[in-house]
Amino acid sequence: MPIITISRGSHSLGHALAQQVAAELGYPSVDREVVQEAAERLGIPQEVVRKRVDSAPSLWERLTSERKMYGAAMQSILADHAVQGDFVFNGYAGHLLFRGLHPILKVRIVAPMEVRIPLAMKAQGLDREAAAAYIARMDDDRARWTRFVYGVDWRDPSLYDVVLNVGLVSADSAAAAIVALARRPEFSGPEPSPRARENFALQSRVRLALALNPASRSLDVSIHAEGGAVTIGGDAPEISMMPEIAGSFEREVRAIALAVPGVREVQLRFRPSPMPALY
Repeated sequence: MPIITISRGSHSLGHALAQQVAAELGYPSVDREVVQEAAERLGIPQEVVRKRVDSAPSLWERLTSERKMYGAAMQSILADHAVQGDFVFNGYAGHLLFRGLHPILKVRIVAPMEVRIPLAMKAQGLDREAAAAYIARMDDDRARWTRFVYGVDWRDPSLYDVVLNVGLVSADSAAAAIVALARRPEFSGPEPSPRARENFALQSRVRLALALNPASRSLDVSIHAEGGAVTIGGDAPEISMMPEIAGSFEREVRAIALAVPGVREVQLRFRPSPMPALY
């Protein structure tokens, strides 16, 4: 059976639907606690993490790599959950945090404004006009966030296996469709290897360690883990400098990765970043 991610806009009935799907499949449901766990892992207040992942990136954040810390922390936590077994994750960008892991059933829930506005009015204590503006702002912020961090538009239907409109079908029908799809051979074939999920979790922990360290935070790297052996590759501007600087940089990156529990050995495959044209 697959891990199920349910992506939705604010006040689109995604939370209740995730709970229903989880209950029918006998899965745990993972939701807001991920933000709390990310805050604990980063050692910062929960509200700071929630604000960072829900709001659009400011100009300053676009010029820094602060956002990597939050995304890496969320991925690391979800990867640890994956090691424990299948679950339903209710969050608008969860499907992007599981790239490279299979099987994942990626669901997108959409709802018309006629459904969302009354829910936002009740939850946020707003009048109708303010609630509509709130929803539009949240959707826009989330679109800008995912475009900034992942380079995609989270509303793109091609990113999902199925898109369900809860303005046209009932919550019960939507839940039944998701459960039925999860049980189809495409998603319920051979059980995923526990080793694959452990490798994914180790990759995620290494990515978080690199994102937390100022010396490696700006790196855009690929990470592969196999039974404790980790390979880190990507562009590194320092490599194009003097050999002694490059050597010091590589030793520091290797030390950061080796300090992650479960890492036995580290291979680095950095390449010089292309020099910008001078014309």
